[in-house]
Amino acid sequence: RALAERDWAWQVRDGPEYASLVGDPGGDPGALDDLSLGAFAARGAYYRGLRGELGALEAECGGPGAAALAGNLDFAVLRDQCETWLAGEPFGGHLMPVSCMEGPQIDLLQLLSAMPRGSLRERAAVLARLRAFPAQAGQVRALLEEGLRQGRTMPRVCLEAVPGQIAAVVAGGREDPRGSAFFDAFRGELEAAGAAEAVEAQREQAAAAIREGVVPAFEALRRFLEETYIPGAREAVACSDLPDGPAHYRQCLRFHTSTEMTPEEVHALGLREVARVRTEMEAVMGTLGRAVGAGGGGGSGGGRDLAGFFDELRRSPDFTAPSVEALLEGYRQRLADVEARLPDLFHAAPALPLEIVETPAHQAASAPAAYYFSQGVGRPGLFYVNTHDLPSRPTYQTDVLLLHEAVPGHHLQAAHACELQARGALPAFRANLEDRRYNWPPSRRPFYSAYVEGWALYCEGLGAELGLYSDPYQEFGRLSFEALRACRMVVDTGLHAFGWSQERACDYMLENSALSRLEAETEVVRYIAWPGQAVSYKVGELRIRGLRAKLEERHGGSAAWPEILRDFHETLLSNGSCPLHVFERLLDPANFGPST
Repeated sequence: RALAERDWAWQVRDGPEYASLVGDPGGDPGALDDLSLGAFAARGAYYRGLRGELGALEAECGGPGAAALAGNLDFAVLRDQCETWLAGEPFGGHLMPVSCMEGPQIDLLQLLSAMPRGSLRERAAVLARLRAFPAQAGQVRALLEEGLRQGRTMPRVCLEAVPGQIAAVVAGGREDPRGSAFFDAFRGELEAAGAAEAVEAQREQAAAAIREGVVPAFEALRRFLEETYIPGAREAVACSDLPDGPAHYRQCLRFHTSTEMTPEEVHALGLREVARVRTEMEAVMGTLGRAVGAGGGGGSGGGRDLAGFFDELRRSPDFTAPSVEALLEGYRQRLADVEARLPDLFHAAPALPLEIVETPAHQAASAPAAYYFSQGVGRPGLFYVNTHDLPSRPTYQTDVLLLHEAVPGHHLQAAHACELQARGALPAFRANLEDRRYNWPPSRRPFYSAYVEGWALYCEGLGAELGLYSDPYQEFGRLSFEALRACRMVVDTGLHAFGWSQERACDYMLENSALSRLEAETEVVRYIAWPGQAVSYKVGELRIRGLRAKLEERHGGSAAWPEILRDFHETLLSNGSCPLHVFERLLDPANFGPST
């Protein structure tokens, strides 16, 4: 535990942005992360030293597999994190830090919005980061240049939107820096007596930093991208076209799934899951058809093929919210419904609040339908709802997205970890996840996607137990999203290992899910930018469901089953993020029930 605590202290010193995002005071609140090539070399040296310390500790306890460490979760997770970082280092994922999904054009505003701004001192930290940004932008450019030199670049299709994103972020920043989103922290009044003059002086300094530093730095980065980087970036979309490409992709799969599954195994599993879910969707479609035949009204006719039903759903105005506020209110109402039923499946709902907010406009066109962002201990979780192009955000997806991204999905996951960390019951390095820099794998510390996303996908299936999916269209929406997760295994491996084109991948998504074309195109670009990440959902969910099925074989039907199921969920949520082999050990059915 002492070694893990020392490692965490290093993490927040090395990553002051991460420290701010999770609310840890150990980082410098006025500094930005060092993204220089030298800093990445120093991180490699740190992890090699950490591996040596872990090995020495193991030797002191009797060598590898010693009983003294066999059950120590801190040791198991810390060693896995260290080894994963080192295994990914040679592939240079950090040399591709910019895409339409992530990069400074998204990260900086997200960071500033998470910072406190209730005092002059807190605002001074925001100001310091605005002033530090030009130097960091130069470091990002140096990473991109080194990536060009090594042939390690993002595909062009993942970069085409970035200049426009940058233009939108800095629009008007030279002429009216106080109207910029970068100035948001300085807008509110402070109540401190006699502070008016100091507040105004600080605002002027912030305006100058935006006008003279932030905006020019972004504009220079945009020119570099347009004139040099994007023309020099690879046209091929496959990860396998990178140097050591096949090995790079296999390491991405290991990074995200924490398994040794091969691309062939993942692809075959995906095909089986797509076929299974299609059968279930056809059953729901048939139910809707029989209802139409009996009583008239909307829906699909009996015998209509699944692709035709998908198309009908995409074109139907019945599932388009009349306004942005109506879409958001629909989520709020369903959230209240779910929260009322949580005691049926969970011991206690976390006290950490959840806020439902719109996806920022400058990233909405290339962002998913919804996503979650944890702000760490003591601060609300954020459930972002994409309101861009309302007809492409069908209301029959409300239930499934809420269950996955918010409650009981990612928000319960993050909130439990935060509460346990605050009580000292869970070390910070297992409680906190970095919700950014998905561009960097496999060359970074793991965030255990199979656990994180596997839990959230498992939660999609809890809807009926929580009183949702009573509307067959919402049930179809759930199945469509399960089909999406299954399609991801086929498409991700197809793109990166088996030579699929972007068009073929998009067509496959449209044939096997009810996604709109905009959503399908956005999804495919995401898979191209983040190799292996989309595979983790189904891999993790199937492991959790398999473990629950074994538990149910042992205890299902007993009077104790409801309490045993709550214990199962509590165990999943109370041990933080970890590799699959660790939580499989924790969820052994022998660990649950009256006999334990």
